[in-house]
Amino acid sequence: MIFITILWVFEIYLIINSAVTLTTTNYNLGSGMMYFVTVFLFCLLVFRAFFISYTASGFGFFLKILFFIGLGVFLALVLFIASSGFSNKTNYAEKSIIVLGAGLKGDKPGGVLKSRLDSCIEYYEHNQDVTIVVTGGQGNNEIIPEAVVMKNYLVENNIPADKIIVEDRSTSTKENLLYAKQLLQENGIDPTQETVVATSNFHCYRADQYAQKQGFTNVVTLPSSISMGSVIPCYMREAIGVLLLWFFG
Repeated sequence: MIFITILWVFEIYLIINSAVTLTTTNYNLGSGMMYFVTVFLFCLLVFRAFFISYTASGFGFFLKILFFIGLGVFLALVLFIASSGFSNKTNYAEKSIIVLGAGLKGDKPGGVLKSRLDSCIEYYEHNQDVTIVVTGGQGNNEIIPEAVVMKNYLVENNIPADKIIVEDRSTSTKENLLYAKQLLQENGIDPTQETVVATSNFHCYRADQYAQKQGFTNVVTLPSSISMGSVIPCYMREAIGVLLLWFFG
């Protein structure tokens, strides 16, 4: 009974998180899979007597074994993602730093985005020759493109405006890096030169993989932390995102 109660609490958390994500973030396959997990767990809890009976033997038992194997693989993947964002490997001599966008609070950075920008500011204190690209278009229910808010925040924190390039069209990590690459090339910076991608710790592995796919052959990630309340949904979505990257590119 205690285990079922814990699952119900977790399900309520997922429902609230899904509702917030649905109203504040552009839809993508990762968030879509999170909605699926939320609905699946709800059905599992409501109809648990049926599932217990069905999986007691035969084909249902086989499906149960597959489910727990999959769950184990999923948890191992989460640990792998966590380890990928464990350390800062920058040498503070890179030519450019690309800051990936995230959600806003009105015309201010949300918690995740503020953390990424603060990491960029700290980096800039060590390397003031770097060119900064802030990335992110205008998402659902956002009144201004993320990249514009990001530039304003950096300028307010004493980074010169002429050191910042604004990429305000993208709607995904892949587009963040694709359009950032184009803007850097227009400004005479080759993507094969040393590049930093500033993002959240849970996102470092996938950001690195997308950057390499876009032609950034000498790239490192600059991880930033997230709040404890964001850990579960962020890592769950990211694990799904990594699986989609591996299987569908």
